[in-house]
Amino acid sequence: MVTGIARASRVMIAGGGRGSGMAFIRSLARQGWDVVAADSERSPGLYSRHVSTRVRYPSPAIAPEEAVRALLSAARRLRVDLIIPVTDDVILPLAHHRSQFVGVSALALPPNELIAVASSKIETARLATRLRVPSPRAEHVLTTEEAVRVAPNLGWPLVLKP
Repeated sequence: MVTGIARASRVMIAGGGRGSGMAFIRSLARQGWDVVAADSERSPGLYSRHVSTRVRYPSPAIAPEEAVRALLSAARRLRVDLIIPVTDDVILPLAHHRSQFVGVSALALPPNELIAVASSKIETARLATRLRVPSPRAEHVLTTEEAVRVAPNLGWPLVLKP
């Protein structure tokens, strides 16, 4: 929950074309929020009847600094009270530059230390182990040779993730 923000405030959904972004857009608009849809590509969220304004920004995967600048500029121009980033490609650059948004817009982001754990498969697996959360056995490998060597110990089916 974000405190200190009025119900009829303006909120920007960054990454608004994804399923989760669309859900945010619809839900917040139905609750009386003025919703700005923002995305780096032509996405369904930009065309939702639930948004008052649309913002396009450069791809954060290709140009993260430019994406942050565009979102900051839009937040100032549109007087956005809260930005909710919904995809890793925009969460990570915004988290890295969160200080630039102080006094402009609140960012719906956890502390950077928690983002680092959540965005790392290895750190997430370590946390799950520490908390005794049941999870599949896993091995971290860097080469094909290492994968071939540890695969028999893991059993089948086997899932490889980059």
